Amino acid sequence: MLTITVLIENTTVESRFAIEHGLSFFIEHDGLSYIFDTGQSGLFLQNAEALALDPGCAAALILSHAHYDHCGGVRPLFSNTAFSGKVYAGPGFWDPKWALKEGTTYSNGIDFDQHWLEKQYSTKDTAHLLMPAEPCTEIGPHCFLVHSFTRSSGFETYNPHFLVNRN
Repeated sequence: MLTITVLIENTTVESRFAIEHGLSFFIEHDGLSYIFDTGQSGLFLQNAEALALDPGCAAALILSHAHYDHCGGVRPLFSNTAFSGKVYAGPGFWDPKWALKEGTTYSNGIDFDQHWLEKQYSTKDTAHLLMPAEPCTEIGPHCFLVHSFTRSSGFETYNPHFLVNRN
């Protein structure tokens, strides 16, 4: 069975849950759990606790893209839980991200780099950090990570206010 639980987003139907601009899901499938994004802070952990879910036991952390509102809770995840699962991110994840507002650019990227992430593991084994080259990668039994698909509909436009420094 597949269960997807929203840990954080910008609305709630119950006042006991924290909200913020951002996104985080807790995915349970075939006896394994996964975290998909972490919102912009550690508030997703507070909501997980209220739901009796343990992100520290997740088999993997999947980061959709390197914006603060999707990866801002990565540091709290490592500092407040026993998380030691794999981390998945797509091509270009480490490229610096910027936003343009009223003629001024500012970072809307993440507050950590690959070196910091590698240091969170007690071993020197960097096999925890995975940047799949294949557009479809099995990350667990019957659980696949798909990326690099082509935008093919007119509504899938790039926001001209978001900029990326491609390495």
